[in-house]
Amino acid sequence: MDEFVRMAVLADVYGPLLTDNQRKVVELHYGEDLSLGEIAEQFGISRAAVHDTLRRAQHALEEYEAAIGFVSREEALREAVRSALDALSEAESGRSTADEAISRVRRILERMFD
Repeated sequence: MDEFVRMAVLADVYGPLLTDNQRKVVELHYGEDLSLGEIAEQFGISRAAVHDTLRRAQHALEEYEAAIGFVSREEALREAVRSALDALSEAESGRSTADEAISRVRRILERMFD
């Protein structure tokens, strides 16, 4: 996942845990795609102050993800479901047998619960 997109996703999930100031800066940068200079102008602060706030917010978001892991689990779940759907599509198209697809889907589902 692209770093910009990753931060936007982390902000969507863990944003409420940030300070109000951090949340606003993150929303403007990742949500509205404003530059640090544009954010600094809106807040009447220096670009360096925006940069520092953004870095602290990014660090906090990464720490929340490391501790909680919601985004990683969500990605793994999506990948597993996509693999299961691919296995079923292969059986429907004749690229594999129904038994092979069932076996593959079963393995995927078992890994999800391990």
